[in-house]
Amino acid sequence: MISSRHLIQLHCLALATLSCALFVPIMGRGFLFDDFGHLFAAGYESFRWALTHATGGPYYAPLAYLSFKLDWILWGPQPFAFAATNLIIHIVNTLLLYALVLRLWGSTMGAWWAALGLAVLFRANVYGIMNIAARAHILVAMFYLATLRAALWFARTDRWRLRAALATLSFATLMIFTKESGLTVSAAIGVLLAHQAASKALRAPLFSIAALFGMLALVSLLYLGLRVGSGATPVSFTGPRCCSYVLSPILLGNNLLFYARWTYALLALLGLAVALSLLLRGVRPRFSNSAGLDVLLSAALFAVATAPFILIDWRTEAYGYLAGVSAALLLGALTAGFYQSPPPRSVLTLAPVVCVVALYAAFTLADSGKWHRMAETNAMILKSIRARQPTVAPKTFIALTHTEADLVNRFPEGFQEYSFPYAVRVLYGDRTLDGRIVRSDEPFDTPRRYPVIRFSYIGGEVPQVIKQTAAGGSW
Repeated sequence: MISSRHLIQLHCLALATLSCALFVPIMGRGFLFDDFGHLFAAGYESFRWALTHATGGPYYAPLAYLSFKLDWILWGPQPFAFAATNLIIHIVNTLLLYALVLRLWGSTMGAWWAALGLAVLFRANVYGIMNIAARAHILVAMFYLATLRAALWFARTDRWRLRAALATLSFATLMIFTKESGLTVSAAIGVLLAHQAASKALRAPLFSIAALFGMLALVSLLYLGLRVGSGATPVSFTGPRCCSYVLSPILLGNNLLFYARWTYALLALLGLAVALSLLLRGVRPRFSNSAGLDVLLSAALFAVATAPFILIDWRTEAYGYLAGVSAALLLGALTAGFYQSPPPRSVLTLAPVVCVVALYAAFTLADSGKWHRMAETNAMILKSIRARQPTVAPKTFIALTHTEADLVNRFPEGFQEYSFPYAVRVLYGDRTLDGRIVRSDEPFDTPRRYPVIRFSYIGGEVPQVIKQTAAGGSW
């Protein structure tokens, strides 16, 4: 008979092993998208400037910048090291969720299924690990889970209330300064405390709760004040598509369906597999007496997690990572009620769960394939450019032309229009450089009459980059 302590240790080891097995073999093959903007800020912007300005995009995310800066100091521009940091944070998130559910409902098996559910949310996880620039999203989730765990301690303790309040405030502050979406942490704490009050487990007096929220308000105001002067994109209804809000019921409904599909719908299948495995063993799954409250807790936290972007006409799986925590919490709550007797030991009764997890693992590997291909193509292009042009003069414009999109090697998808200039600057370590990816028949202007070095991308089974020459040495 395995003791509860040993079972928890086995669960944690299994969660870490699963995540490593899914991602280590294929991650870290190169950088893509807005990775290059964050790399440039980490490598070539000063601490003082980067901590007070938006870096790598339109967002003010000083703690995310610090994590990139630490990676740069330790490893330089090594894609595997940056991806490994993302993976480690993701594993920590699964363990924090395990600890939160274990404390919330006192069920080892509920904690296991919740954490496993987060570990197999393949679209959000692939985006969070394979796209290094998505680190802010998984960092926010880490501090979010730590905040909720501390807030639960604050709600239930008598002796250590001040320590619990300070821990809650500290983790919440880290969440706020990681990314704009961290400002929702006060609402998340409020939801959790309301759940505890409804469950008759809230012991914190009203004045302690008011003091905590007062301090959270001051931290939020401090962040907003710094953000105003950071150059980050302001909140608006007319700005860029990725940052402005649209007051549309249709958009709201579409976004809700999108994020619910990649969170609740996915984990519902895993929950059904768990229930079926118990039925095969002859155990009738039962919901706990607090199931209704737990559903409300999950739905409210889902609303809080998606609030910053639910009215933005720009959907991305990275936004679903924190929302996935809410769905995984519900899975943990419901499965905690399933186990009125010991869990199944027969391998045959676990077949439904094994099949679903294997299916999600296969989807994860398939979804990671496109990221793998884009990263390898980007790395090949930059390596070829550097090999054919070892040095460049300051204020040079590098043009990479192509006749048509290479769908096999996913070029130029891996760069996008906005990231190639940053890639060039990182490649040569020169902030004065500029560049662009253009079609061969497309005219383009160079800034301030920069000298131009032109390369051509040639797709195919073995893509290559060649350097073009022109009379006089420039175009």
